[in-house]
Amino acid sequence: MRIRTIKPEFFTHEKLFEAEEKYSLPLRLAFIGLWCAADREGRFKWEPRRLGIQILPYDKVDFSEVLDALNETGFIQRYGNGFGWIPSFLKHQCINIREAQSSIPDPSGETHVHACADNFGGIPCNISGPIRKLVMDRDNNKCVKCGSEEDLTIDHIFPRSIGGTHAITNLRTYCRSCNSARPVQGEGLIKDLAKDGLTLHDMKRMCMHGNAHAEGKGREGKGREGNGTNNTPAERDERKKNSSLQAVNGNAAVAAPPSSARPPKPRTPRVASSDGIEFAAWFRAMLPEDVRLSENWENAYGLVYDDLIRLDKRTHEDIVAVCQWAREDRFWAAYFQSPTKLRDRDQQGAQYYDVFQARMKAASQPPTKKPRQFSGMQENIEILPL
Repeated sequence: MRIRTIKPEFFTHEKLFEAEEKYSLPLRLAFIGLWCAADREGRFKWEPRRLGIQILPYDKVDFSEVLDALNETGFIQRYGNGFGWIPSFLKHQCINIREAQSSIPDPSGETHVHACADNFGGIPCNISGPIRKLVMDRDNNKCVKCGSEEDLTIDHIFPRSIGGTHAITNLRTYCRSCNSARPVQGEGLIKDLAKDGLTLHDMKRMCMHGNAHAEGKGREGKGREGNGTNNTPAERDERKKNSSLQAVNGNAAVAAPPSSARPPKPRTPRVASSDGIEFAAWFRAMLPEDVRLSENWENAYGLVYDDLIRLDKRTHEDIVAVCQWAREDRFWAAYFQSPTKLRDRDQQGAQYYDVFQARMKAASQPPTKKPRQFSGMQENIEILPL
């Protein structure tokens, strides 16, 4: 028994529920159990006794009747000399790459179950109507394999189960009989592709002109943004591969940019105004001689002054007053050695300019003395005569 996945749509599958009511057998649970019993191709040995012990060990039912009911309703297919197959298996299971290859013969050529049967919940393979009509018109509304004009379907040359897309080049018209008899994975698919002169290496070429996820949109040859450029997963992988090859060959740096790309404009450094330069010299005069300054201190100080005037709407008089107060304060004199701090913010998010200005105004106001208050208990003090 193996670990498999189950989709939420399974629980609302009406046909399976109706079959269970018709035969009065636990078909839904048995069907799930067969997924775990099947190999990576959805094949299993038709051994009712062994399967019954593995799947329904506590149910007193004849598992051969369960298998026959699932076979009659089309959920499984018996073939060959004692083998079974789940036609919809590969469309709903993600197989671990380390799981062993199937040792059971391929059922292709012996089954007549539609290879693109409805998903659980009755959701069909969602190819848009315009694309469906385009493919059928191209194929003269006939099955390209047998020439039948009845019960036509759209077949993926490279099935969706292995990553095939809805690209026009990957679609063709098949009648339901030819489509249902076609394998969708494994060695049977490789042999079927060989009949048309194809291999798995042709999948990239035939599927890269359509978006694998652009189902129901009917826009072939367009990328994800619909701008007329190919942007399929296969093309993205090709671009990554080319980029890697260029890097190895040392050509990545000399690759020519697109003709429409404009070179970035060179960024010109900002230069302080004449008032800013004058402020910088004034501020430098307030600093001790041993203070280390950066090489472009004059322009940096001047730009701070310009930003305070232009962006923060400060006045020249207030800037000078705040700087003088901070340089003379006993605490801040050791920490305020660059005007760039004026536009920095403290932990509360306030600019140090506003912090300095508020403390400067508070320090300039004389303290107000409150009159001493006496309690009313003094009124009850009795004055004794001497």
